[in-house]
Amino acid sequence: MMLAIENSVNDCLSVLEPHIAETLIPAKRFGDIRRCVGELPTALMTEFGFECRLSPGDHPSDFQFSVSAGSDGHAMLADGHPDISGSETGRCCSGWEQVRRFASAWSHMDPEQVPCIILGMDCDAPDGRNRGLLFHLRTEKRTADEIQELLPIATGHLLPKRMRQNLQRCLSHALPTFVGFMFGRSTDALRLTQRLTISETLPYLDSISWTGNRRQVARLLEIISGWTTHIALSLNVGAVVEPYLGLELLNWTKPAAPHSVWQNCLQTLTGRGLCTPEKHDALLHWRGISRLEHSPSSAAFADGDQRDPDMLHLHVRNLSHLKLICRPHSGLEAKVYLNVRRAVRRWSSLR
Repeated sequence: MMLAIENSVNDCLSVLEPHIAETLIPAKRFGDIRRCVGELPTALMTEFGFECRLSPGDHPSDFQFSVSAGSDGHAMLADGHPDISGSETGRCCSGWEQVRRFASAWSHMDPEQVPCIILGMDCDAPDGRNRGLLFHLRTEKRTADEIQELLPIATGHLLPKRMRQNLQRCLSHALPTFVGFMFGRSTDALRLTQRLTISETLPYLDSISWTGNRRQVARLLEIISGWTTHIALSLNVGAVVEPYLGLELLNWTKPAAPHSVWQNCLQTLTGRGLCTPEKHDALLHWRGISRLEHSPSSAAFADGDQRDPDMLHLHVRNLSHLKLICRPHSGLEAKVYLNVRRAVRRWSSLR
């Protein structure tokens, strides 16, 4: 397959940087993202985005992107393309070689078995080494048995017995939309993302012997019910079902949450001290469209330029989802994920 290597992530970041308020991702953290993933080709990814923590302070920001089954990005992963293996990410992210091996096996699977994967990078490693790599498989159309057959292929090893037992219990009560692995993180647990209704959430947690703060979650669900009917639980499943819990919302219903719901949600979080007023305002101004290429009349399309002057390369900016995180012995944390979807249109079709 001939792969058209387009712009690098650094090119995209240059276009997006004016739209990302300093309060959301400080310049130093944006520089960390550039160093970590800037060399990667954008042809690798279908969509990408940034993590934004809403509390005051200078927080690191992860970078995440999706790769669709059968896409050019899938082929690049499977082939160990030099633009990936030779990049900062390819050299320093623990687990990258295992992702390549899975991508090769993925090429022989039915695309519906795993329609896409999501990869995320910790961009703040102080020495640039041993960056964490988050690797998620989309599994919503798979049975419990099929998911368990996939996991050794994805991780490269058989899961420990206690983990398999806890996983089986979780899968018997609800099948996950995503199953993830966190290479290079302090935990070896699997990350399950389960789509549930508000009313299903507490009974599900009880059924899997979750060890976290049930009362805190009950209070949160009462607030969340004013914004959505469904959430996704992020759970860590290892030798036990760990007390960590993430509640993802505003992207688990169709149509997606409108601006008014985001506005109400962020206003409530700000009132409770979980989001700064500055981040509240900046998030509500994030949505929009950025243009990568110049117009056809631009000098960028001078003689000798091989790009098609009729093609318009766009970045569609959106708010992906909100995540509320409950950890033992610590306060509630709120994050929002900034999403960017690449799109190509012809100028002639817009006239």
